[in-house]
Amino acid sequence: MKLLTNKTLKTFLSLLISLFLIEMLFKIGQGYQLIDWSTLRILIGCTLVSSLFAFILSFIKNKIANNIIMFIIIIFVSICYSSS
Repeated sequence: MKLLTNKTLKTFLSLLISLFLIEMLFKIGQGYQLIDWSTLRILIGCTLVSSLFAFILSFIKNKIANNIIMFIIIIFVSICYSSS
């Protein structure tokens, strides 16, 4: 379980799960199918975005500031994804 003590990995998983769930909620709300190729595209896109932001956030030492910035990123990215 030493792997889960890594700050970057925890940030990555938090971002990935939250962004992917928000995108799936938008898909359900719009009446699209959940199991198709666009779901794979969304997963790959969320993985890339999450890894990029997790790397950037790993340099911030303050945990409260890190969480606030992560929340703002989640809201901003989910709004940008859902508008397209």
